[in-house]
Amino acid sequence: MKAASSSLQRSKICQLNFVLKNAGDVVGYACYYPVERSYLLDVLAGRAAQPIPIDKFLPFVAGIPLDIYIFVVAVKPGFPPDTEKHYGLRLMSGIVEHFRQLGERGVTIENLYARSWTTSGTRLCKKLGMKGEEFENEPGRWLFSLSISSSDSLLVQEYKHAYQDYFASQSEKG
Repeated sequence: MKAASSSLQRSKICQLNFVLKNAGDVVGYACYYPVERSYLLDVLAGRAAQPIPIDKFLPFVAGIPLDIYIFVVAVKPGFPPDTEKHYGLRLMSGIVEHFRQLGERGVTIENLYARSWTTSGTRLCKKLGMKGEEFENEPGRWLFSLSISSSDSLLVQEYKHAYQDYFASQSEKG
């Protein structure tokens, strides 16, 4: 039984890791996970150790309000700026599409969180409408959050429409 459970958890996690390839070469990577809210807030505040244990990850199912921690969105270094931007946009497009699919299934996402200590990561979070706060004792390191209900960010617009459509269709059935 334990092996089946462990395999199921690995399968759940693998679904949230995105690899962007060009001609067979990995050019970008993104991953994010729904994490138990209390544990996630402890991690973000530095009160819990990382890496986050696998049993703190939650499944994407309807009826459970989720907070999502964006671990990484990265493009392989060394590309010209326009190519790097193109790959970054492709990664973000994949995340937006996945969020839309979650909305279509009635999955409730309440908040998104991310941390950054790179100029490009900080710029991306701000551009996506995330609110940032620099760590008090660590200049250049930022904690970002986005409340889905109050956001008009391009990152979550399609999710919100799909989520509303899901509940409209459910009320028509019931």
